[in-house]
Amino acid sequence: MKISFWDVLSVFLLLGILGMLLLFGAVFLNPASALNVFPPPTPIPTVFVPTATATLRVLPGYSSPTPAETVTPPAFNPSSTPIPSRTSFTLPTYTPTHTATNTPTNTPTVTNTPTNTRTSTATTVPTVDTLATASVLQTATANAAANLTATAAANQTATAAANQTATAAAYPPPYP
Repeated sequence: MKISFWDVLSVFLLLGILGMLLLFGAVFLNPASALNVFPPPTPIPTVFVPTATATLRVLPGYSSPTPAETVTPPAFNPSSTPIPSRTSFTLPTYTPTHTATNTPTNTPTVTNTPTNTRTSTATTVPTVDTLATASVLQTATANAAANLTATAAANQTATAAANQTATAAAYPPPYP
């Protein structure tokens, strides 16, 4: 088998990856090493300055007098512990019982699907009378709309004039 150019190049690539892993591991384990391009800042040394500390006060020695006669308490006989007796209290226990439960079931229902049915409809042909009636209705509608617009404009003008008069009466000009 002949070693090609790409085989040699892949070996160099693997050696380079191994070298980079070693470099990153060394920097990770010792960030202050010379291999690190961005070393951490050097810490500022702490200066030890002696300070005055409070001296704790000590109580004077105290000796208690020893009693002339030592009194020992009388020895008591141990008391007997009562024997446990039966009580009327019992703890409830779990007893599984069968309970009948109605379970809903899925039952298919019949639904009616609408179908398209073609039916014939009668169509009227417009005549001169129906066209004349339609044009009269259009004219009447246009006249009514024009009257409503004119009435609304007149009402708006009257309302604005009344508001202006009321404002002028409430706030007279500062000069005479």
